[in-house]
Amino acid sequence: MRKGLKKHTMSNIKVNYPLLNKNYRHYKGGRYRVISMATHTETGESMVVYSSNLFGSNYSRPLSSWNEPVIVNGEKVERFTLEN
Repeated sequence: MRKGLKKHTMSNIKVNYPLLNKNYRHYKGGRYRVISMATHTETGESMVVYSSNLFGSNYSRPLSSWNEPVIVNGEKVERFTLEN
């Protein structure tokens, strides 16, 4: 392990990994396809790599942020929702 990085344990934490090659709707309405998972080279944090279905732009977001709910009009909603 690199100097300065902390080892993270996942003993009692439920981690929801997105399904690869599946479409998700962002709470603001955009549709995205999960391409892969990656690891941040400096922090070791798990990252979700995804692509806009409309524009083809690629993005990465920490897995913790992907799974984190947001507040919209006073209600807690999922940031990304799996589409059928």
